[in-house]
Amino acid sequence: MKNTHAISYFLVFAFCFLFLNMQAQTGVGITTPENTAALEIKSDKKGLLIPRMTLEQRDSISTPTTSLLIYQTDNTPSFYYYDSTKWVRIMNIYSTVKKIDDLDDGKSDSDGAEDGSSVYLGIDAGAADDSTDNRNVGLGFEALKTNTDTNNTAVGYQSSSLASGNYNAAFGFQSFMNGQNDFNTAVGYQTYK
Repeated sequence: MKNTHAISYFLVFAFCFLFLNMQAQTGVGITTPENTAALEIKSDKKGLLIPRMTLEQRDSISTPTTSLLIYQTDNTPSFYYYDSTKWVRIMNIYSTVKKIDDLDDGKSDSDGAEDGSSVYLGIDAGAADDSTDNRNVGLGFEALKTNTDTNNTAVGYQSSSLASGNYNAAFGFQSFMNGQNDFNTAVGYQTYK
């Protein structure tokens, strides 16, 4: 009878110990991992090796969990993570951006002729530009948005966004926003709006 109680106590103790241990943080190469980390790895001689697989192997993972990370070894090798709907490549911006056109909000010299095409930076800046040698420069949200004329410069939020005309310069928030005609200069907040 005594042995039965001893075994029962031992099993309860072992179960509690295992349960508590499963709730704690895990450290590799470190005795006290950070409290907010499920896993902390410390090493000054080795790195972490993420699972490597082919595109076919990656795509055969059934119902991947959000934030799953792998390294794909073929068909555009790179790190990929799953965003809950699709696999997303983790890109190095310095190796993928070679010119303004490579930016999500940039537009320049789309035809590759390097002949004086316009340059735009900003969401919807130069949205209507036809990518010919208009020689426009638009910097800012919707700068020169609808303008298809030539030799214009617009710097600022919606600067010359709805304007038309040639040889115009607009600097400032909504400056020359709805302006028309040629050879105008607008500097400052909503000047010549």
